[in-house]
Amino acid sequence: MDTIAYNMSVDIGFGDVVIPHPTTIDFPLLLPDIPSVNIQAYSLETVIAEKFHTMIDRDVLNSRMKDFFDCYQLLTKRNLNDDALYDAIEATFDNRRLAYNPDLQLFTDSFATDGARISRWKAFLRKIQWKEALDFDTVMKAIRDRLQPMAERYWIKLSK
Repeated sequence: MDTIAYNMSVDIGFGDVVIPHPTTIDFPLLLPDIPSVNIQAYSLETVIAEKFHTMIDRDVLNSRMKDFFDCYQLLTKRNLNDDALYDAIEATFDNRRLAYNPDLQLFTDSFATDGARISRWKAFLRKIQWKEALDFDTVMKAIRDRLQPMAERYWIKLSK
C-alpha cells in the first residue's frame, strides 16, 4: 500500500471554559476498513464565543479574517440556540475578563466598509479558494445582527 498524505490542522486550547460541555465527534479516516477516531471538541457556541471575544478585544487591529469567516458560517449555516450561545459568550468573556470598551468600532459601518480590511478579506477568500460571492459587509451584518445584542446584554450585566 502506498503512503497517503493528509493535512489536518488541530487547535488545542487549555484553561478555556466550554459551554455547553465539549462534544464527542467522530473524525472519519480515509480508509473504509479503519474505524473513525473520537475527538473531544468545543461546542460550536464556544467556538463562536472565543472568536467573538477576539474580534472585540482586537477591534480595529484585528487582521484574523478566518474568525469573521468562521463566525459567519456558523451563525448562518447552523441552527444554534441563542440562550446557549449567550451562555458561552458570557462564560468566555468572564473567563477572559473582557472589559467594556466605549470606543469599540467592530459594530460600526466604517469597520465593515474599511478599504484595507476589505482587501484583507478578499485576499483571505482567495487563499482559501472560496468560490461563492461573499462580501465583508454581508459577513459583518450577520455578526452584528446576531452577536451585538449579546455583547450589549453582557455589558449591561457588567454595569450592575
